[in-house]
Amino acid sequence: MGVSRPNPNDSYYTSIHAEIQAIKLYKSIDKNRKLNILIWKVDKSGIVHPAYSCLCCSKYIIKNNLDNKVFTFDNDGKIINALVDNPEVSKGMKIKWNMYKSDTKRCHVC
Repeated sequence: MGVSRPNPNDSYYTSIHAEIQAIKLYKSIDKNRKLNILIWKVDKSGIVHPAYSCLCCSKYIIKNNLDNKVFTFDNDGKIINALVDNPEVSKGMKIKWNMYKSDTKRCHVC
């Protein structure tokens, strides 16, 4: 189990997302196991919300051929794929690169 956590200000990467941590752990486990990676967000009142992969995480998931292994929960509690068409750049990278005012969808990390 992993959590997204911020990195120090002097780091290039603004945060390490939970799915990246989970994929690194997944790669270290025996390949014959039938495991899936589930990601979600929880608000302050404990309600679970969907967590779709950002652009960089989506590229990392596809690069590792795990696009059929990473899932999230929809608002009804059903398990759905965490990859979406046209994923967004993460909020941390938008803040770091001052992209909130621009319409660009480039990821400076990938």
